[in-house]
Amino acid sequence: VTGQQAGDKVYDGNTVASLTGGTLTGLVGGETLGLSGQTATFADKNAANGKTVTVTGTTLVDGSGLAANYSVNNPTGLTASITQKALTVTGQQASDKVYDGNTVASLTGGTLTGLVGGETLGISGQTATFADKNAANGKAVTVTGTTLVDGSGSAANYSVANPTGLTASITPKELTIAGMTAANKVFDGTLAASLSGGTLNGLVGGETLGLSGASGAFDTASVGSAKAVTVSGSTLSDGSGLARNYSVRNPTGLTADITAGTPAAGQPTAGSVDVSVGAGDSPLADTGRGRDSRDTLDAASGGSEQPVLQFGASVPMSLAVLRLSITDNGIRLPQGVVPASKDGRD
Repeated sequence: VTGQQAGDKVYDGNTVASLTGGTLTGLVGGETLGLSGQTATFADKNAANGKTVTVTGTTLVDGSGLAANYSVNNPTGLTASITQKALTVTGQQASDKVYDGNTVASLTGGTLTGLVGGETLGISGQTATFADKNAANGKAVTVTGTTLVDGSGSAANYSVANPTGLTASITPKELTIAGMTAANKVFDGTLAASLSGGTLNGLVGGETLGLSGASGAFDTASVGSAKAVTVSGSTLSDGSGLARNYSVRNPTGLTADITAGTPAAGQPTAGSVDVSVGAGDSPLADTGRGRDSRDTLDAASGGSEQPVLQFGASVPMSLAVLRLSITDNGIRLPQGVVPASKDGRD
């Protein structure tokens, strides 16, 4: 038998080989015969190039001549290859991470699809990389180095492609502000608080950022010690690092004092005073106001607390005499008297 060839195949876990061609040489005259019964077998089932293929069972079949008049040998020297079966990795995912200044990504899961029979293999050697280091959602992740490891099957019988289409997010790293303080101030009727200092904690490596926009507000405008100050508006700006790779939390726990100012000449100090109103200037009136403002205070009943009238406000002409209590916070009004207009003051 001449011209017969064994065909290559993809690893399938067995030694069966296929044959093509084959011509009988040595027939007499124009006689013809057929071939049948051939079985071709690889030396073993494993993937390799140029593997020996053994042919057995070659049998002659009558044609124009009689098979009984001839004998035939099985062809020898045939070779073919068993190529690796390609596997795919399914179900693998890239994990989100907080900005850390590098492109390294982590992977979870992953199942090999395409294994023969009940064979098992392992996966190792994978490296996952974000397209760049900066924070963003749904960033492409490239996987390289996927390697097969022997299990119940031999890794040499398979190949594997790196998974594609993976994405994950790099979220901004939250920074904190340390060392920011609120300044004490003299009562001015506003909530505004002055801030100073403040260092960003949590920056990656040697990166630097700017900090701006922070504003402070007292809980109330009244005089007091260790009053809570709320900070808002802290904003990051690019330095050697990018501000978009970070977020910042406004500092908490700040306190400062609001102290009472020194009363102007002619204004009352601590103690009690009877104030006559109605015909002229009140000793509590703002400088330059002139006469007391009728609509600054109204008489009211049923108040649960005595309101505070700060230094510089006026009392109404409609009230003849008021017993006022002067305190560090200002003027404590009698029960039942409440401000009708703050007139720009607390």
